[in-house]
Amino acid sequence: MLRAPVFGAERRGSFSRAMTCEYVYIDLMDEDEQQNVLEELAQYNPDCTVPTLVVGDEVIVGYEPERIRNALKLK
Repeated sequence: MLRAPVFGAERRGSFSRAMTCEYVYIDLMDEDEQQNVLEELAQYNPDCTVPTLVVGDEVIVGYEPERIRNALKLK
């Protein structure tokens, strides 16, 4: 999951901590690494907005806890 500090980040952060998942803060990367990640992100989400979560073939853009739970097969 790619993240950047935006409105509601605290809410998403607590949701992310409740799950076992890997996420990165793109705003903390150096410029070259950030550019590489954004190029990869654009393949899944052309608007390059965060959070973006890729689970298999499903791409979830934005804070959508129910879709995330379903994609990860969580209760």
